[in-house]
Amino acid sequence: MAVDLEDIRKRLQKKATFEAALADLQRQLRDDPTLAGQDAVFDLIKRISILLKTRYTSPAFWRAGRSVFETAKDTDSPSRSQLYDPYIRACSHHLGEAPGSSEIYGITSQPNLQQQQPYLFEGQMSSEPEPPRRRGLEDLLAALADRARVGDAAAGHSDSQDGAPGAQSSAPAEHSAAQPSMAQLEEELAVALAEALAESEAMSGQQLGSKPPASKHAVRGLTREKLSEQRLKQLGGPDVQCSVCREDLVVGDEVQIMPCNDGHVFHPPCLKPWLVEHNSCPVCRHELPTDDDKYERRKEREREDAEGAKGSANALQQNEFIFV
Repeated sequence: MAVDLEDIRKRLQKKATFEAALADLQRQLRDDPTLAGQDAVFDLIKRISILLKTRYTSPAFWRAGRSVFETAKDTDSPSRSQLYDPYIRACSHHLGEAPGSSEIYGITSQPNLQQQQPYLFEGQMSSEPEPPRRRGLEDLLAALADRARVGDAAAGHSDSQDGAPGAQSSAPAEHSAAQPSMAQLEEELAVALAEALAESEAMSGQQLGSKPPASKHAVRGLTREKLSEQRLKQLGGPDVQCSVCREDLVVGDEVQIMPCNDGHVFHPPCLKPWLVEHNSCPVCRHELPTDDDKYERRKEREREDAEGAKGSANALQQNEFIFV
């Protein structure tokens, strides 16, 4: 059986044999329902999903893939059947169909949905009751100052009461009882400061380690080519792969070339989502230009600082000093 699975895996890589490979896998799942519980078969199911998302857009391929996922779900054990639901929903979404039917989600008709949702006025985001407003930094600082004044007043009132201990600081005590404790105010202030700092970092976009995606203009300008037999040999022969999807490149495949190295070639459907989230080559991390002016200015300053440090190091090595 392992040989058959390996053969199916190889045929899935070729557009011409993709549907036939799916049909063979579906037939084997029906003939032997115990196959669906094997890890090797589930790995093949995941592989089919990756290929559909990164390489194939034909509706026929997606329908065939969904049919295989549904067969695997029906033949696998009930405890594992929910593992196939995300793959089935992804196929239905790609095909423009509802993710399942009304029988699955318990939705009978659209009017029922409208009856369950109250009318929202213009500008109203939710029909839920508004949560209690949390005190801001100014409110908390004012409360802390008020609490400190109450403490000072209580201490002064205590000093002025020489006799009548029973009546000592009665008025300040009543006022203090209505106020939150100092520890509670300090805790609220710490939470408010942390939230304000997080919001400031999110709005400024200066979170550590974050990099903007590649510029759309730079992505559109990447060179495309169809692989010839000679070009494939130049890249390394029949075993060369796309570094994103890890599939073999074949003669006739259309690829995009990164500017860092003419050997860094990728399937366009694989490279596009990568550059939507990153601004660098998947192989060597060479960075493309971005549309983020702040990030580009920061990179320029870093390059200038690096050049300055390099010049200083060279001056020290050559014993070149400037005395002022």
